[in-house]
Amino acid sequence: PGGRSADPGSEPLTGILADPHEFPRKVLAGEIVANAKIRAACKRHFHHLSLLDRRWDDDEWKAFEDTVRHLRVVGSHQSAGEPLRLLPWQCWVFGSILCWRWTEGDRAGGRVFSSCWVEVGRGAGKTTASAALFLHLAMRYRNADFVCLANTIQQAEQAYRAIGRFAIDSWGDDQDEDPAIAAAARFKV
Repeated sequence: PGGRSADPGSEPLTGILADPHEFPRKVLAGEIVANAKIRAACKRHFHHLSLLDRRWDDDEWKAFEDTVRHLRVVGSHQSAGEPLRLLPWQCWVFGSILCWRWTEGDRAGGRVFSSCWVEVGRGAGKTTASAALFLHLAMRYRNADFVCLANTIQQAEQAYRAIGRFAIDSWGDDQDEDPAIAAAARFKV
C-alpha cells in the first residue's frame, strides 16, 4: 500500500488505505488499546503469516485499494466529496476477509474467512466502510451474495443506499437522463 499507482498517470494511493497489517502490529506493540479478544485476533493474524496452508493475497488487496481509490464521501457528511479514507482497523478487518487464501487441498485459492461479524460503536464507520467492501465484491465477483444485518430495516437500507450512492457518484448511472453519461456509466443500476 501507499505510493502504488493503479495505472500510469493516476494519482498515487498514498494515504487512501492504511497497511492492513498496521492495526494488529500497533495493538500487539501496545500503541493501540484493545480488549483481550482483539489482541488474540491480532496475534492470530500474524500467526497466519507463518502457516503454509494459507497466504496473504496482495493482488486482492491492490484490487480493493483500486476500488476505494475511486470512492468519494457522499451525502451531507462534513467530508462529502473528499476521497474515502478507511481507518486502520477497517483495513485490517477487510484485508483479513478479502486476502487470506487457502494454499492447499480442495479449498486452494478460496477464502479462509467466508463471513465476518463487525460490532463497534455507533458512528465508528461500519456502514460506509461496509458499503465500500460490498461494492468491491459486487464489482469483482459476479453473483456475489451480501447480507447486511442491522437493528432496523432503516439502518440496513442506509447501507444499501450508501452502496448505490458510492457507485453512481464514482462510475455514473446507466439510467441518467443525459445519454452521454448513461452510455459512459461503468455501473448498471
